[in-house]
Amino acid sequence: MNRFLIALIFLFVVSLDLHSQSVSKRIDIEKVFAGHRFSQDGHKLSADEMVMLMRENKEAYAIMRAAKSTSTIASILGGAGGFLIGYPVGSHIAGGEPNWAMAGIGAGLFVVSIPISIKFNRLSKNAVDLYNAGLYEAKLRQGKTEFLLGSTTNGHGVALNF
Repeated sequence: MNRFLIALIFLFVVSLDLHSQSVSKRIDIEKVFAGHRFSQDGHKLSADEMVMLMRENKEAYAIMRAAKSTSTIASILGGAGGFLIGYPVGSHIAGGEPNWAMAGIGAGLFVVSIPISIKFNRLSKNAVDLYNAGLYEAKLRQGKTEFLLGSTTNGHGVALNF
């Protein structure tokens, strides 16, 4: 009786339609003034969150990591440029002697950060498009697993088709 019960439980567990990973939800893209805004189920996604979401899709993951690197570079250049512009302007407003050369260097850094930010937007949009296309393909493959028990001319058999 004990072996029969174990065999029955084993067949029950094996015959269940189990999936090791759930299919992720798509990432939505919204065009905004300075690029794109990415969200999933209404939650705005940062570049770090997008990198984590795309780990399963190797192509999208590689592109999104490159996009994240360009975003970091653009943020550093833009932040430094903003500081170098803001410090002399603040000195001027406070009545001090501003260093306009510093403001010029800051403006140059800020201008250099613009094409890098554009590259980030392009790369991240490409990564999201690849990720969403991969979800569609995974959804097509999902549910095609088949477990068959039956008798053949050679005896009883088990078949697992996926």
